[in-house]
Amino acid sequence: MAEHTRAEEQRRKDERYESEVTALQESLSRERASRLLPRSITPEQHTAIVGCLRNGPTGTVFLRPARFDAEATAYSKQVEAILREAGLEMKAWPDDAMSWSIPGAFLIVKELSHAPQQAVSIQKCFEASGITLTGYPNDSHPPDAVSIAVGARP
Repeated sequence: MAEHTRAEEQRRKDERYESEVTALQESLSRERASRLLPRSITPEQHTAIVGCLRNGPTGTVFLRPARFDAEATAYSKQVEAILREAGLEMKAWPDDAMSWSIPGAFLIVKELSHAPQQAVSIQKCFEASGITLTGYPNDSHPPDAVSIAVGARP
């Protein structure tokens, strides 16, 4: 009888193990598949970000996608639609970026400690919808403007 009980316990352990392995494999498969999809902003995020930005400060925003990255360009168009709908002033940056050394989307301002109010508002509104836009300083950036750079998919 004791041998039967031990065999039953081992069978249950094996089943739990197999179940956990299967769940992990499925989770990894979903994660890999999601990395192949292009970035996108959901309609719910779009609406929430526009609503948040409409109540915030306005000012100049440059949108700067990596030039030869179709996915980054498509994503930047979604960001641009949000910013325009919210009433922010969009301007063209004089030079296109070939690519960015930083993956993902991020903000560029002259000084992080003196960022323009529209930069702070953009960062907070996107963050509230689950989209992180980390800020980076650049001494040659116009002090009253913010750039949103869109690099390769992280």
